[in-house]
Amino acid sequence: MKIIIGVLMLTLGICNSVTNNIIQANIKSYIFKYCTKYSKSNLTIEPALVKAIIKQECNFKPYSIRFEKHLQTNKKYLKHVPKKYRKDKLAFSSLGCGQVLYATARWLGFRKEPCDLLLMKHSIKYCVIYIRYLIKRFWYIEKVISSYNQGSARTFKTGKYKGYLKNQLQYVNPVLKYYKSFGGKLDISDLIKVIK
Repeated sequence: MKIIIGVLMLTLGICNSVTNNIIQANIKSYIFKYCTKYSKSNLTIEPALVKAIIKQECNFKPYSIRFEKHLQTNKKYLKHVPKKYRKDKLAFSSLGCGQVLYATARWLGFRKEPCDLLLMKHSIKYCVIYIRYLIKRFWYIEKVISSYNQGSARTFKTGKYKGYLKNQLQYVNPVLKYYKSFGGKLDISDLIKVIK
């Protein structure tokens, strides 16, 4: 009996490992596809940065969901959520690989249902598009990462980068560490290649 249980556990472990490898390969493929598609000659979106943010957001678990209850009463958020989805908890959740909010994706052009953001191709696409927007807006990698996590408006709330400094240890530093380990080329304080 112990041998049968051992064989089953080994088999499940191998299947789980193979599944994880397939998921990682799909994530990497979509990251490369969308970084290539949305990079321009004057703006480079490094796959290492996207991969680092995804690692921090969901640890490469593509069907991650985090309900954000406070968004149900946020008027600025609600204006991007169609009335037919206001009772759907997924419309108020961080979804998929990039943990993209439904209203953020809609603001960036997404027109499908909230559950469609759980698909890797949509989640990673809008993760890359949002990172591209943040690079154009902030230029510095630390500010881009902080804004991805907190929302660009809160990053520079009252005081000298109050939101950014508060977010530095918990989110920005781990993402920068992953970024370097994934082969990120920019020094931490380098200006991202944006030409006006």
